Amino acid sequence: MNLDHLESVFYTQKLAWLLADANHDYSKVGVVLLAPFTDLRSIQTLVQADKMELEYGAQDVSTHRSGSYTGEISAKQLAKLGVTYCLASHTERRKFFAENDEIMLKKATRALEEGIKPILCIGETSEEELPVPDFDFLFGQLDPIVRKINSIGKDEVIPFLENTMIAYEPRWAVSNGLTCTHEFIGRVMSGIRKKMNAEIGEDAASKVHLLYGGSVNLNTVGQIVAQDNVDGVLVGKASLNPEDFSKIVRVVSKLDNGS
Repeated sequence: MNLDHLESVFYTQKLAWLLADANHDYSKVGVVLLAPFTDLRSIQTLVQADKMELEYGAQDVSTHRSGSYTGEISAKQLAKLGVTYCLASHTERRKFFAENDEIMLKKATRALEEGIKPILCIGETSEEELPVPDFDFLFGQLDPIVRKINSIGKDEVIPFLENTMIAYEPRWAVSNGLTCTHEFIGRVMSGIRKKMNAEIGEDAASKVHLLYGGSVNLNTVGQIVAQDNVDGVLVGKASLNPEDFSKIVRVVSKLDNGS
């Protein structure tokens, strides 16, 4: 809940300029801005007018398609704003608004119906740092996702997998400046990938992108994205300044280029 629509316009312009100045290749490392609902129309107008390669998305989406649900924003409404991604049950939505795995899947389903790629958020709910990953808890969160995948028809399952991301964000590491060690992250991501491989097969599981979120910053992002099975990051506070965020993007780009 940061930046009004005018601030977001300035932010988007500044970030696009900084990345252009760095000759950023969006085909290798995509950049998505997940903005408040009130900012999306302004960002859409700017991105389309200037033909920017930046993508943008929503921080939330309704479980309902339409109807008498005052205050809710549907996936169809978001699609009309050119939104290409949306979060589904971010850890703060789970913490402050009691969202659960069932709600997460409903939101993801509504998003996919409108061609929006959902980012399904999972992670331990402990407020205190854990010494080791709680795989029993994490696998319990993955089970409904696996059941959803297995319930989809053969023709639809690959598009579902290719357009779905799973973000691991432990609550104790979100918004407090405390980032998991890269060894911890590597262990978690490897565990999630193995679980998905075992449940839906390696070929199918390989199509699901895995992200890490939790106080990602310029000092930590290099080691995070260097871990096996980490396909990208969700950046929180460190993304609020376009200069800082552009530097994070450039670090990821250098790693992607093998330099």
